[in-house]
Amino acid sequence: MLHALIVGISKYADEKIRDLSFASADAEALGAFLNSRVEGSRQVTTLLDERATKARIARVLTDELPRQLGEDDDVLIFFAGHGSPEVDVACGDPSIHAITHDTRFAELGSTAINMVSELSAWVRRLPARQVAVVVDASFNGAAGGRTFEGPGLWSGPRTRRLERVSVNRLAFGTQTGILAACGEKEVAQEDASCRHGVFTYHLLEMLERSPVGPVSLASIYDALATGVRTATNGAQNPVLQSARARLPLFRLAGHAAALATA
Repeated sequence: MLHALIVGISKYADEKIRDLSFASADAEALGAFLNSRVEGSRQVTTLLDERATKARIARVLTDELPRQLGEDDDVLIFFAGHGSPEVDVACGDPSIHAITHDTRFAELGSTAINMVSELSAWVRRLPARQVAVVVDASFNGAAGGRTFEGPGLWSGPRTRRLERVSVNRLAFGTQTGILAACGEKEVAQEDASCRHGVFTYHLLEMLERSPVGPVSLASIYDALATGVRTATNGAQNPVLQSARARLPLFRLAGHAAALATA
């Protein structure tokens, strides 16, 4: 059985955090696709904008999912929104964060989801066959995409240690694979012409074209990586890190219209 948590945040409660244009559309479209095309049992939880708070996301991953999962179940976690580098308030080291709807810019370190100390720990505790974390965000604070720099970095030097914090190398556990929209020094871009993030647009296109049968993280990456690179003139290069990349994550059934006339 597939359990999916699909999160997309375009609107942020704190006016100091720049709204995005298409992150919630990314999540809404992916959630709808999974509900219509995944074969067999599935449970899809889609959290958009004001519903995508830190507390709600944490409750799904630390309480609801662990009680529902079986050892043969698979988990897909998708996040579209801002990522941010910041100084970890607990130890003073650089860290990276997923920005939730209710994140407060001035207290980013405590009100966003710390990818190193929080999300990785939540994921490691999931009793699933495999967990796939797919992220359409970037975490280097560069201008022009789904990222911004945390306020704790403004008052201190931008150390080289910051460059070593990468979503692709987080300690999520051996059962977890990570597919990121871009490399650690790149920016996850949005595209007004297709009304999606560039990465998610190609993800949805790939899934719509996929034949009936199994889908793995490796098959997703193989089918979309070149398209993302081409669309961004090489500025955005998806990255896959997984020891179980070829293990099927879910199976696709035929289109509903085709099944109805079969």
